[in-house]
Amino acid sequence: MQAELDVTSEEISGHALEVEYFHSTRDWFAFAEYKDYGEDFRADLGFITQVGYRHANAGGGYFWWGDEDHFYNRLEVGGFAARSEFQDGGLLGENAQMWFQYSGPLQSSLYFEVGERTIVYEGVQFDNLFVPVLRLWMRPSALLGFRLFAVGGDWIDFDHVRPADRTRVSGSVDLDLGRHFSFELEHLYSTLDVEGGRLFTAQVPQMTAIWQFNTRTFVRAILQFTDIRSNQDLYEDEIDEIAKDFFVQLLFSYKVNPRTVFFAGYTEGGFENQDFTMTTTGRAVFLKIGYAWLW
Repeated sequence: MQAELDVTSEEISGHALEVEYFHSTRDWFAFAEYKDYGEDFRADLGFITQVGYRHANAGGGYFWWGDEDHFYNRLEVGGFAARSEFQDGGLLGENAQMWFQYSGPLQSSLYFEVGERTIVYEGVQFDNLFVPVLRLWMRPSALLGFRLFAVGGDWIDFDHVRPADRTRVSGSVDLDLGRHFSFELEHLYSTLDVEGGRLFTAQVPQMTAIWQFNTRTFVRAILQFTDIRSNQDLYEDEIDEIAKDFFVQLLFSYKVNPRTVFFAGYTEGGFENQDFTMTTTGRAVFLKIGYAWLW
């Protein structure tokens, strides 16, 4: 069977242009980028997620290197500015950001970023959105490591297309007890405030434990709990004011050879809202074999 597509080249014509520049030395770096995708440009393979816009950004940074007499291994400061617009010249978004990063002993790293941005969403322009970001990593020993991420400031309630203030903090603690056992505890805390009060508060703790018997075999356990409290008075649609769920997974993995892996596991989930207590929503036992042939 043969199918023919009766269209002219003019009907499916479009343009796309990408230009990038990057220069780096031991002490500084600079970059610039320009993208231009026409309205009729087709990205059938899916690697380009948006067309009909132009985007440009440029920035750079500078490094300071430390030695045994300094409190740091490396310091970095930098910044960039960016602007996106539709093909007709209408603003899509723009932002300017500056950052500072410290790297020091004990595999420690501190990253701080401040920025101001403008976002156009559903035809509404949100100006002067101030967004600070903080990241912290440290591994003081082979046994213990932890991470912290925090972002806050002005944001958008995308569901209702209105200004909002957000707080999002996540952290984790890693424990490596010997060569075989690792344990990670994570927690996410997120809020969104709009005119009239707190829209929602979300908390998501998760525990992951892995026992690595040898290079071929390990057992992993994941336990996750989600608790979201929402204010129905601030939503247009009906929602659950209390939404809780849990997820449990136990997984056994055995590598037969570099191309063949056997998995066996168990999962269970549950849900709770303001109308009923925690109820199991599903249980499953699964087996899986991954393999590959070479010829």
